[in-house]
Amino acid sequence: GELVSQATIEPGFTISFGIMIGVIFLCISAVYFVRFAKNISTLLRQSDKNQKIQYHNSQLVLVEEDIVPHTFLDNIYLNKADYLAGHIDEQLLVHERAHADQRHSWDIVFIEVLMCLFWFNPILRMYKSAIQLNHEFLADETVIKQYNQVKEYQYLLLDTIKNNNQISLASSINFSLTKKRLEMMTHKSTTRRKNLLILSILPVILILMVALGNPVIAQSNLENQTTQDQKTDDLRDAFFKNASIHYIDNDGLVYVKKYSDIP
Repeated sequence: GELVSQATIEPGFTISFGIMIGVIFLCISAVYFVRFAKNISTLLRQSDKNQKIQYHNSQLVLVEEDIVPHTFLDNIYLNKADYLAGHIDEQLLVHERAHADQRHSWDIVFIEVLMCLFWFNPILRMYKSAIQLNHEFLADETVIKQYNQVKEYQYLLLDTIKNNNQISLASSINFSLTKKRLEMMTHKSTTRRKNLLILSILPVILILMVALGNPVIAQSNLENQTTQDQKTDDLRDAFFKNASIHYIDNDGLVYVKKYSDIP
């Protein structure tokens, strides 16, 4: 009788525990979604309540706050006093317009939604930073192609940097102004290659997401473990059979190699 009683209680306890974990997971995701919605609301509210000026296919939103130029969707947010006084260089406007024309905000919105759902996965934060940095490469490249004044543009960016904390959904002129980003301005690289650089790491990100979400328990038997490792290697090789690897050398040049050519 005692054994039957234990068998009846255990499944109930397991189900209750699973429900509790699910509720906690949903609550944390809800918190992230609320913050996400608040950020979007803040940006849209700024656009509605402030003066707007048509600028090519975008519009300039002139705000009273002391901000660094940043972009969300088709809106380029600028400090009103600086703009009216002519203190905002045209190259900065071209940089921000590139973000709007190339629809960079949609990439960030997509990755933010994934982060709300899979908040426990740190790889997504790294991926978001990689996407944002790639966006800055593309916007910088647009300015350099139009003006061909690399040094002047670099100094302009350095002069523009401020310690303002921007909303994470917006593309900001001062995002990760690193040595690598400055070096990339002096090397020729096409938009297509830079887009492929991001696309080429997608399979790796997906594999890491699955790996972190579903940890594998090690086999105690060495022979079984060896067989499993071989299967994993075969699956990996098959998955990346037609893939190409993009990497940057110390001079900032982008190279492409087939996966099969790499030892």
